Amino acid sequence: MKHGLLSLLLILPASLATGCLTSEVGAPCLPDVVPAGGFDPAETYLETASPSCETRYCLVRGLDGDPRPDCVGDRCAPDDEVRAHVYCTSTCQQDGDCGAGFVCEDLGIAGSFCVLDELSSRAP
Repeated sequence: MKHGLLSLLLILPASLATGCLTSEVGAPCLPDVVPAGGFDPAETYLETASPSCETRYCLVRGLDGDPRPDCVGDRCAPDDEVRAHVYCTSTCQQDGDCGAGFVCEDLGIAGSFCVLDELSSRAP
């Protein structure tokens, strides 16, 4: 899957005192800010300072719609799609930094991050 347009949401949480849930790349997370109408599947969103991830990076890649569980309307993303396209990530220098099923990919101005292999720009 190719992603032509890269959008970065650099979001600072209201309180940095919120506890971290996990450090694992690939663990589920939920962005604090969702664009009106949900996410565009052609774009990649990176939330920094995410309270859901010990690494502080929550990545949304290839998701079509709103991932929030309380979403109402026709733009709500199904739970299985949210699990497949929204996850904790971390910075990386090479593929080996990311763990099984992930590759290190340059996301442009934000640098390189671990991306699920099948959602990377290298995927067929």
